[in-house]
Formats: sequence, C-alpha cells, structure tokens
Amino acid sequence: MKRVIYIVLSLVMILSLFGCGARTHPVEQVHEHVTGFSVDEVRKAILMSTADLGWTAAEQNSQSIKAVQELSKYGATVVIKYSDNGYDIVYGSSYGLKYDG
Repeated sequence: MKRVIYIVLSLVMILSLFGCGARTHPVEQVHEHVTGFSVDEVRKAILMSTADLGWTAAEQNSQSIKAVQELSKYGATVVIKYSDNGYDIVYGSSYGLKYDG
C-alpha cells in the first residue's frame, strides 16, 4: 500500500515539475482504488509516503490530508482525500510551475 501511494505521489511531483518549462501544462488528478486496508492504514501510508518524498502533510479532517511541497522557485499544494476504498489526489495550488488551470 505504501509503495502504491509512494509511486503515485512521485508521479504527481514529476508531472508538476514538467510545468517548469516555457509552456503551460494541465495537472492530472489522481484517483486510485484500494482494497483490503482500513481507513487508518490508508491514512498512515499517505503520511509516511508524503514525508518520504519531502512533502509537508497535515490532516485537514478525518479523511483529508493537505500536502505541500515548497522549493526555492516552485511549490505545489495538493489535497489527498481518502477512505478504505481508495484515495484521490487533487490539485490545490502552485507557484512557479506555469499551471494553466
């Protein structure tokens, strides 16, 4: 489970960095279905994965985490909504990434 979330968050970060070029790019929202895990296990996996990737994460409510990645010239915020059935990673905001929202 942690590995799946780690891979997805890595892809989101990599895709976000593509916005550093001269053109603007849309941001893909992530929707993943998981089975066999409790809500608490999904929450813990998300918090561990975001920390491993250098994101600052804080729980917004019982099934939502706000994750922030800030570098000197670039930054992004995503909201990760989760349940025992899966999780969604939704764009929140960014700077320096030329997002065309």
